[in-house]
Amino acid sequence: MKYTKLTILSISSLVVIGCNEVPQLPKPRVTQNQGNFMDTNLTDANLSKPMDVNQTIPKPPKKHIKLKMVEDDNFSPDYMYPETKKPKSPKPTTLVKKDVSSISVMNKDKCISLIGQERFDKYVRMFGGDSGAIKRCKMIKASQS
Repeated sequence: MKYTKLTILSISSLVVIGCNEVPQLPKPRVTQNQGNFMDTNLTDANLSKPMDVNQTIPKPPKKHIKLKMVEDDNFSPDYMYPETKKPKSPKPTTLVKKDVSSISVMNKDKCISLIGQERFDKYVRMFGGDSGAIKRCKMIKASQS
């Protein structure tokens, strides 16, 4: 009961105070010789030119579209989701040949000589074994070449 009286009192005080202070907008200041509308006697280069009536209308595209009959009551999946086969265009692919033989043949000794014993031990702890560290060495070797 105590909280309801408090909330009603606070809300009503906000309403009374808020309604009392209505902000007044200032009136716009217009000089004696200036009106609110644009003067029609002004000559503007864009407005004074007549429209060019002899413009050519572009021809419609020559693409012929075959219209399909619409069946409003047919909700079968074959009708609603038809399978369209797109022609596959051959995409030019460029193969980058790398020296795969030197990368793929990586053992523990080559890896240690490449990155050092401390980093190898760090990778063994991080990846949980020699195989993970050797994979990391292969990635480092590939990025260097």
